Amino acid sequence: NMFDVVRVGEQNLIGEIIEMRGDRASIQVYEETAGIGPGDKV
Repeated sequence: NMFDVVRVGEQNLIGEIIEMRGDRASIQVYEETAGIGPGDKV
């Protein structure tokens, strides 16, 4: 859901869903994102 808080990648970085398109989400991560990219596990 929009604005849900999620964990991203193996490092469990904290992010927020900012856009939904079907079954895909755009996430804004609030920590250093070096080493993660599109398709990483959420």
